[in-house]
Amino acid sequence: MQPAQAEVTWPAVDEGDALHRAPWRALCPRRVLELRDPTVHTLRSLPSGTAVALVTDGPLNRVRLRRRARRSGVHIDRHLIVVPTTTAPLVVLDDTEDAVRHFWGAVATAPPGLTWASAPAGVALWLGRRVPWRWTGILAPGCVLVGSRR
Repeated sequence: MQPAQAEVTWPAVDEGDALHRAPWRALCPRRVLELRDPTVHTLRSLPSGTAVALVTDGPLNRVRLRRRARRSGVHIDRHLIVVPTTTAPLVVLDDTEDAVRHFWGAVATAPPGLTWASAPAGVALWLGRRVPWRWTGILAPGCVLVGSRR
């Protein structure tokens, strides 16, 4: 049984609807190789200097993806948090203290009116504003690591 191949796309930022499908691509180099959940073997096979965007969805996947990047010689320049997922992004922010604190303080909000989602959203907002800022990047479903192969 062969290992699953990573999904590979290489559109330029201004070509087709790449930005519409993945607005976080505007924060990447013009030509970037997008790899969704790549294997270490796939990353090691890339030529040196290749710009890559390592993409994953699911809480706690950031740690796994960072470990793969480190083992395969990929230097990470930027870490993006994508909410709710990389396939249906609504918010994209850098995984930095200032950006995360701004997100929780000025962007994230509960839905207007009284709905079934008001109480869970209120609890999530309360927690998001009080837990250490790094937890947002760890627990967020969408993660994009932008860097290059050494």
